[in-house]
Amino acid sequence: MKNTKSSAQLITEIGYTEETRNLHFLSKTEGLEDAKKCVEIIDQYNDFDQKLVNQALEEYANYPRYYGPDNRNNGQSLVEIHVGRESSPCIYIKLFRYYVFGGKTKDIYEDKKGNNVELTAEDFEKNMKLLGQLAKADECMVYTEAYQDLKGEVQLGAYLVCRMWWD
Repeated sequence: MKNTKSSAQLITEIGYTEETRNLHFLSKTEGLEDAKKCVEIIDQYNDFDQKLVNQALEEYANYPRYYGPDNRNNGQSLVEIHVGRESSPCIYIKLFRYYVFGGKTKDIYEDKKGNNVELTAEDFEKNMKLLGQLAKADECMVYTEAYQDLKGEVQLGAYLVCRMWWD
């Protein structure tokens, strides 16, 4: 194996190595930088180009969470990024919307200018479509996904999900 550093990178490498390939898997990355390293493991495949995909991820999936002043969790990714394979390369980007539960927490991130900005559902969908275009994904769709809480109650629309796939 190459110099893999995370479980997501290791799973991606196993899934894309000819001797051990797996045509259907998803691996949750540790954030944007880990996702970009997973993308670098995948060889060019039709319109899937590592450099274009990573450029698009950096531009449109870079949401460092902002909790408040001096919060040690600031900077963690607001979105989950999953890299995998559905016969061909695929990437899922998931935004968990805390406020769906009736709370006051909004999805706030720090933009490149240092401003604290709310990531709305409309902005997420717009940015994911731009990401898919820049990355030349053959399929790019945004949809909602339910979440089952600890009480067993299903919260509809708790996740916004972008699925990109290259054939």
